[in-house]
Amino acid sequence: MSVALHIEGARQRSERIALRDGQVAVVGRSPWVDISLPEETELAEEHFRIDCRHTGCRVQSINGTLLRNGVQTDTAALIDGDSLAAGRLQFRVQISGLTPRQVVAEQPSDRPEQVSRLDDFAGILGRAGLSPEAQAQLVIGDRMGTFDALVTVGLRKDACRFAIACLPRAVAMGWAAASLGAVCGLSLEEQHQLVESVDIESNAFTPEQIDQQIVAHAENSAAAWIWKAARWSHGSLLGKELPPVPPAPHLFALAISVAVSLGSVQHSDDTAVHWVESLRDQLATLTGVVDGSAPR
Repeated sequence: MSVALHIEGARQRSERIALRDGQVAVVGRSPWVDISLPEETELAEEHFRIDCRHTGCRVQSINGTLLRNGVQTDTAALIDGDSLAAGRLQFRVQISGLTPRQVVAEQPSDRPEQVSRLDDFAGILGRAGLSPEAQAQLVIGDRMGTFDALVTVGLRKDACRFAIACLPRAVAMGWAAASLGAVCGLSLEEQHQLVESVDIESNAFTPEQIDQQIVAHAENSAAAWIWKAARWSHGSLLGKELPPVPPAPHLFALAISVAVSLGSVQHSDDTAVHWVESLRDQLATLTGVVDGSAPR
């Protein structure tokens, strides 16, 4: 992993500072900190620290106000392209050699439940396929916190993909089929069969039958995309006689989120908000959280 800070703002020239892998660098006005900027009077003596000791990279405020991508934060995981603001300065973060699994890594722990939780969160990110903007909103290890953060900043499509990636696929398909059944013209029997189709052992539909359903609907319709979700839930993208090519892990969540987005166009914004709240309820049930409602 390679980390660099590009310092911009009130300074006469931009400056690039490289951080060593494994380094903890404190930024501030004091001459005793690692990155000393004594001429910046609006910085605290020790304003914030960048922690590169582990496989991920984190920032933590010490004594001053710190913004990450325009939002005040006390501590957060960093990804390539993040922007930090402290005093009059902007710090553009450049990170290379960091994988999605490493983004969610925290300090080493001998607590098996914490390691398992972080591994699970990393798996969710792999299945969600979030945008770079959404990755900047991650609340590491917290599914409900991440979902609410994405909705709060208006990233509903990413919030949908994230929630779908958290849920068991049969639950996610059941929610999508029930919510979009009327929009997609799905009978109750077809809704049940769609739920069964995401089971690896199911014979509800053959891949060829699902392909027929996809082409039977308008190419960019909610109905076509919900059938694509069934097609991409497991199995091979190619026919029986060809070598297996499994779908990319994020395609299932992507297809359902597109179906929801297209379906919401046919309804008022209140319906879209209702769907978000309904999806949050599904996630809350999974995580055992029942307090609050989805941010608007």
